[in-house]
Amino acid sequence: RPLAHRSFIVGSDIDHDHAGRSVCLVSAAARKYRCVTTVSCRLPASAPLDDMLEAFRRDGGLIVEGMFDRAAIDAMTAAADRRVPEFSPGSATQGMGAAGAAFVGANTVRFSSLPLLDDAYFDMLDDEVYAAIADAVLLPHCGSDWVNTGQIMYIGPGETAQVLHRDADN
Repeated sequence: RPLAHRSFIVGSDIDHDHAGRSVCLVSAAARKYRCVTTVSCRLPASAPLDDMLEAFRRDGGLIVEGMFDRAAIDAMTAAADRRVPEFSPGSATQGMGAAGAAFVGANTVRFSSLPLLDDAYFDMLDDEVYAAIADAVLLPHCGSDWVNTGQIMYIGPGETAQVLHRDADN
């Protein structure tokens, strides 16, 4: 399954757990002062925001179950599945040549411009829980926030794991 990634200091990975429920991982790994290697706290999207923020700050990340509508996830997955044949595994280098190709992986396909795939992308960005978490984490440090990159990653069989890192190394 593809892993849809949105990154703007706080990253979100949309995936499906083993029961087929949608899961959104909000990671604090991009924060300069804290990185995580595992995230163990799982809360439903209906949990109080204060509980989510407490877990996020304590653990450096949070898994929010049921954040996105199943239809939106299915629409994005189908749209990505239609587009992935346009790209060759290992072709993304992140502008870093051979080092970037090694980091991205020889058996991984990734591409951006998610708003062009399906309007469901905008529905995900407009999710109230997602926005509330992002606002609580980001707005104390800036006047507003915006999405820099929306990216799909298809990680192929046998691909090595990436090292824990911050996007854009900022």
